[in-house]
Amino acid sequence: SYRFHYQNADGGLIFRYDNSPHYPHLATFPAHKHLPDQVIAAEAPDLADVLREIDTLLYPRTDTV
Repeated sequence: SYRFHYQNADGGLIFRYDNSPHYPHLATFPAHKHLPDQVIAAEAPDLADVLREIDTLLYPRTDTV
């Protein structure tokens, strides 16, 4: 089992990936992603994927190519 949880300084959820089997209707069951206002289907990420996602939230690209 796994859980990757990311929250803001106030403790508010930004996202969490986990595979607790409580959303059987999702196509990626038991894997899923929690967002502040919904739960969505999501494949199990590896730690590098999660860190890249956090990096893009902390340091959004401002250049346009």
